[in-house]
Amino acid sequence: MLRVLCAAACLVLVQGADAGARSGPQGADFETVIASGDPAVYAQAIASDAYSGPQADLLRGALAAMLNRDGEAETRLAALKRDETLAPSLRREASLTLAGVRLRAGDYAASVIAYDAAEAASGEALEPGQRQARDLAAALRDEPAMTREALIPGSVSMRRDRAGLPRARVQVNGRRQDMVIDTGAAFSTVTESTAERLGVRMLDSDISVGSSVEESVPGRLGVANQLDFGGVIFHNVVFIVLPDEALSFAGGAYRIPAILGLPVLARLERLRITPDGRRETLDFELSTGGGPPPNMVMEGLRPVLLARVEASEGRLRLMIDTGARATLLYLSAGEAIPGLLHGVEASPTRLGGAGGVRVDEDAMSLPRLTLLVADQSVTLEDVRMLSHQQSGLHGLLGQDVLRARSGYLIDFTAMRLELLDG
Repeated sequence: MLRVLCAAACLVLVQGADAGARSGPQGADFETVIASGDPAVYAQAIASDAYSGPQADLLRGALAAMLNRDGEAETRLAALKRDETLAPSLRREASLTLAGVRLRAGDYAASVIAYDAAEAASGEALEPGQRQARDLAAALRDEPAMTREALIPGSVSMRRDRAGLPRARVQVNGRRQDMVIDTGAAFSTVTESTAERLGVRMLDSDISVGSSVEESVPGRLGVANQLDFGGVIFHNVVFIVLPDEALSFAGGAYRIPAILGLPVLARLERLRITPDGRRETLDFELSTGGGPPPNMVMEGLRPVLLARVEASEGRLRLMIDTGARATLLYLSAGEAIPGLLHGVEASPTRLGGAGGVRVDEDAMSLPRLTLLVADQSVTLEDVRMLSHQQSGLHGLLGQDVLRARSGYLIDFTAMRLELLDG
């Protein structure tokens, strides 16, 4: 299994969120409601009129951030980071959520201000991933936000590479480049040699990013003046630039020169991926929103599915990761839904990502896991549960689920992931 996660600039919306059985606001204090990280719980609390003033604004702002409504989130959260009527921990949450919203909107300087406000609110230092995100935003503070020209419906052909990852043709500054299509990458990513060939403008900054293998991989930042994907034109596209060896595997037999990450993919709004013989077709179009209730949320720069588990009232928070071949869980999944641990066996697991390869000696294997995605069920066997935790997540949703039916749909406006039949 190859796993690539090329940036740690993923702000966790709610620290310590637990997606066990949902509970409403009755009998729960405000911080418990906030810590649920569940849009349905937030909506129920808002509808109950149990909270008013800054608390209601925090609920509405955090809900807007989850549902990718950045303008509303900015309006509601901006004033809260200095509101002394909120507990310091809640001012910190408001500031962290606002920092993530601003980062994905490309308002980098304002994102730094929000990160610093979060640290000042409670006096607690930022967590390592948050510090990486703050430093990345600081390195970009003088850069304009990425922009997209008119979104005209279109389609792109994708092929599977030898590791099973989807690749498609992209043009950067007029030069063609095959890229892995990866919703799990918080920013698009290229190797140093690829950046030079594509004419990516390098910034005078050294950063560190996280991967599935290393907590900190050294890299740099670059900006592409123009990127064309399927005829849709983007400007000022940020790239993480890594040493060539960081994305080289099996002694150089397999290389990833470039990755197209979430910021570009999310701006295509409504993605539909379907098999086409030995290839796949990615269709995109404007989203009208609406429809069934959301089953996914945005946490900073990562899309998270709220997946139900068969025979359980709990839900798992799984990052939707088109760059992962297989779904995997973190140890926190067993804490959220203890029944998952029945029948698990020790199973050391090899992981590959930016920075190399490592083996999780304490990983376990679940013999069977049935996930419910919208109205579709998918049963997986031999699902690996890694021994480490990742704040706010219970695991990754990979291609084994996404390709279990006749394709899948991701709508970044309606905030829905659906598996397609027929």
